[in-house]
Amino acid sequence: MRALGLTFNVLYGPTSVRQALQQCEGFVTDGMRDRLVQGLITCKVAQLRAMNGDFASARTMYYQARGLLDDLGQSVHVATTSFDLGMIELLAGDAVAAERAVRPDYETLLAMGAKYLLAGMGSILARAVRAQGRDDEALELTKAVEAVASEDDVDAQVLWRGIRAPILARSGQIAEAEAIARVAHERASQTEMPNLRGFALTELASVLQLAGRLDEARAAMNDAIAIYSRKGDVASERRATRLLAMMTRSV
Repeated sequence: MRALGLTFNVLYGPTSVRQALQQCEGFVTDGMRDRLVQGLITCKVAQLRAMNGDFASARTMYYQARGLLDDLGQSVHVATTSFDLGMIELLAGDAVAAERAVRPDYETLLAMGAKYLLAGMGSILARAVRAQGRDDEALELTKAVEAVASEDDVDAQVLWRGIRAPILARSGQIAEAEAIARVAHERASQTEMPNLRGFALTELASVLQLAGRLDEARAAMNDAIAIYSRKGDVASERRATRLLAMMTRSV
């Protein structure tokens, strides 16, 4: 279990993606006795590969791990790993595939009453749905996440706010959108989780752009790009750079 904890720390913490891969890929190949832990670690390493831009190998690694977990019959653990595939597909820019990956297991967890696991799954599903232009459905999913997220679940508290904020801005609720985007940014800023901080900044930038405050929007997006660059999250940095270019062209 120590290896699993280390994998989580380097995935979500400030350790660079390349360094994290060097530290964790050995766990996948060292013949670990606990196959459940090995499968869970492999899913997280697959996320790291996607962050590094290696989407094909990330998917291959994920499906190998999923097959292992399916064989073990660990229903709850198996269901939660679709979060990893959903993240891989979002990093690859395929929101349809992300929804396809996450929705069945989200419904499974919902039916099982596993509320403590629904916040993360619901957040990634909401991101995938919103990216396909289905704002109303995404908004309802953020409300479902808000309802089950504990106050000390920083990830969930940042994610539902960040996902909801541009939806509200698009519907004309600019003041409320900016308020919750800034809460998300403030909470994320108190962590040592670069991707959460980058996410909050990109969502704040989207709200500011919709409010017509393009200089502030570009500043927020540049801050997000710098965070992703330091983490070595190539996929997120490229996406944020594209969004910044779109803001520049909109002037």
